[in-house]
Amino acid sequence: MQLVQKLTNLVWRFHKEGKYQQAIAVCNDINKKFPDDAKGWLTTSQLAFKIGQIDIAVKATQKALVVEPENTAALRSLTEFYLQLRDRCQAEQTLEKLLRLPAKDAFEASSNGLLCIKLEKHEAAERNFQKAIEFDPKETTHHYNLATVQRSLGNLEAALISINQALKLSPNDHEAIKLRSDVKSVSREQNNIQEIQDKIAQKHNSSFFDIYARYALAKELEDIQDYAASFKVLSEASVLMRKTFEYDLKSDQQIIQKIKQKYSPDYLSQDVPYSETSKPIFIVGLPRTGSTLVDRILSSHDDVRSAGEIDDLPAAIHYALKKNGHISPISKIDLVGESAKILPKEIGEEYQETTKFFSSKTKKFIDKTPSNFLYIGLIAKALPNAKIIHVHRDPMDVCFAIYKTLFSRAYPFSYDFHELAGYYHSYRSLMTYWDKVLPGTIHPISYEKLISDTEEEVRKLLDYCELNWDQKCLSFYENKSAVRTASSSQVREKVYNSSIGKWKKYGSELSGLHNQIVLNKTADSDY
Repeated sequence: MQLVQKLTNLVWRFHKEGKYQQAIAVCNDINKKFPDDAKGWLTTSQLAFKIGQIDIAVKATQKALVVEPENTAALRSLTEFYLQLRDRCQAEQTLEKLLRLPAKDAFEASSNGLLCIKLEKHEAAERNFQKAIEFDPKETTHHYNLATVQRSLGNLEAALISINQALKLSPNDHEAIKLRSDVKSVSREQNNIQEIQDKIAQKHNSSFFDIYARYALAKELEDIQDYAASFKVLSEASVLMRKTFEYDLKSDQQIIQKIKQKYSPDYLSQDVPYSETSKPIFIVGLPRTGSTLVDRILSSHDDVRSAGEIDDLPAAIHYALKKNGHISPISKIDLVGESAKILPKEIGEEYQETTKFFSSKTKKFIDKTPSNFLYIGLIAKALPNAKIIHVHRDPMDVCFAIYKTLFSRAYPFSYDFHELAGYYHSYRSLMTYWDKVLPGTIHPISYEKLISDTEEEVRKLLDYCELNWDQKCLSFYENKSAVRTASSSQVREKVYNSSIGKWKKYGSELSGLHNQIVLNKTADSDY
């Protein structure tokens, strides 16, 4: 209807001008006068979502689907809204309805694929990205997205073909250049080193091209064992990356000190109500410690499912704070103090509710978010029957592995030796504190021991998790489920020890890091 279109245009004009109440009033007028027009309801849902009223967005989208049950735009929006609300069960049901309908164009197919990834439906994502390519074979993004999901599924040769196609279309696509280097190791005879060097030598308007291309080059130079050249390029990349954001190490260190103060022995000894679920298994620590390997071993067990790296625990804290009258936003350091005032059971039950998508069909599930080591005191009070596994590794091996990894938005301490060492010492100090005040709560796993005596360490791990022995845990490399971390290629292989002591190959280049990590503990260290 032309009138609905005119009114819809008026809604977005008011929104652009910041006149939200007028925009809402026009939406209400559309829905009242034209209740059988799906577009009006979808306009209402989109406006509600943009102004943070997601519950209204859900209801309006449901109204649109009453009018047009097979409206693919409405189904996609509703899936996304449910994901925003962490209602993955409803999101999955809605996505399944959407996937039963044929995508009409490349945008629909690609958007469906991205939703599939969010709900761990990687095979379906692969099919949708392939469909997007059928619609629009010259769009680089479709080939890149296909490559990422193929890599996650362990189809490395197929991923390489897709990446090369993306680079054929867009030779300077920095993400594709880096992904190509990450997917497989190169050799002296077959590599992309000269090509990447030539591209870096050219002038680019994007600082991210200079960063991603250097990380790709450093990785390939390491593959051919030219460690001095690799480190030179890597250090250049790290400096460039560090310039792209602000970070205050002291703030993180103060937060860790505040955690120790608020989650004191007296607090931890209090008898308070809690969530009784025994399903969660938390794998915590720093990234690049071998946590993905432990996750793969455990999730190969018939009774265990991996949720991967999710943010449901901090989200549950924010939910409980909001429920108790706290107004967002709240600083990280204030969050520590306020979270200790909330009844732990409220946080535990909210976490249990939002993770039921993972827990409902299995005995246990894994939350493999490394930074949950910050919340161990809270986990002990809110979810005392959960299991907590701390994966640790040689200090220099893990710190250099972190330094070599481009995390994009996560782990901002990674790109500077001083900040990396400072954060490492604070992390170790907090883990030592947790072990002291929560004796026997945390199961430690040494990466080196796991590699040298795999079966013995796996048996200890399963005993701690109260799981029966499952031989498949030793054949984790045959696990076909998707992996979306930086270790997605490596965990498809049997255990190997080539990463142990690898930092030593870089010699004097790492003397500065070695001095700060091993020889000179920071003032925050008490372990």
